[in-house]
Amino acid sequence: MTSKPKPGKTQHAESANATPSSDVTRLLRQWQGGDNSARDDLIALMYPDLRRLANCQLAGMAQMTLQPTALVHEAWLKLNNSEAPDCEGRAHFMSLAARVMRQVAIDHARRRTAGKRDGGVRITLDERVQGNSQPDLDVLALDGALSRLAIVENDKARIIEM
Repeated sequence: MTSKPKPGKTQHAESANATPSSDVTRLLRQWQGGDNSARDDLIALMYPDLRRLANCQLAGMAQMTLQPTALVHEAWLKLNNSEAPDCEGRAHFMSLAARVMRQVAIDHARRRTAGKRDGGVRITLDERVQGNSQPDLDVLALDGALSRLAIVENDKARIIEM
């Protein structure tokens, strides 16, 4: 005999805050089929998840003027200006969104440093977020290292990116 779940408890591995995978998959397939209203429904449905992802991506980046809302919107514009992404479901879509957000953040950092005579201000991860006294990490150098790793170990680079 199985017991009934208690009210407010979920039975799935997905967190209570995450958008159900089946809804996302359905909307992705409809968008891939040419239904632009599905695209609009997808962003409305996924916005809280994308906003949490943007917060994580920007957490601790010292001197980063890009805000999470702007990061989500710029990433969505990039996704929206191309054909419907060939995603299999929610996890695949979130992985793609994470990659696009990283590209947007790196482009933003490069634009900020492009006009500086000495190469500009270093964009770093704040030591308080790292929880230790190691020196700050240069975000542009990290991007270069991830790009080089992706050439030889793409799966490992994607894991680190997430």
